[in-house]
Amino acid sequence: MRVVQKIAALVLPVAVLAGAASAAHADPCLSIGSCAQQGVNNQISTTRNAIGQDAKQVTSGVTTTRDNLKNGVTSRVDNARNSATSRVTSAEQSVTNRVNTAENAPKNAIRKQRNRLSSDVRDATTLPHF
Repeated sequence: MRVVQKIAALVLPVAVLAGAASAAHADPCLSIGSCAQQGVNNQISTTRNAIGQDAKQVTSGVTTTRDNLKNGVTSRVDNARNSATSRVTSAEQSVTNRVNTAENAPKNAIRKQRNRLSSDVRDATTLPHF
């Protein structure tokens, strides 16, 4: 019996440790240390996920802001270009009208004068009607 007790005294602690190790592997919160480690791992994972989500939101916000600025600048440049083109076109039309008026003014004056002279000659050569 004494031999059995000695064997039991030697084998029992080894068996308990082996059983605890396999049980701890199956359930990480079987011991206080492993449960604390699992909690830390969970917190690290949660923090990592939150940082990833924040990074995505910041990246998305930066991209949206960049696109808005780009569209605003493009719009302002297009508006300025259209405005300048419109002013140049208007100035060209004004100059063309002035040139045409200046060219036609002497012609119109000559036509008026010719028509008046023709009328005067007709009046002078026509006998009055009584």
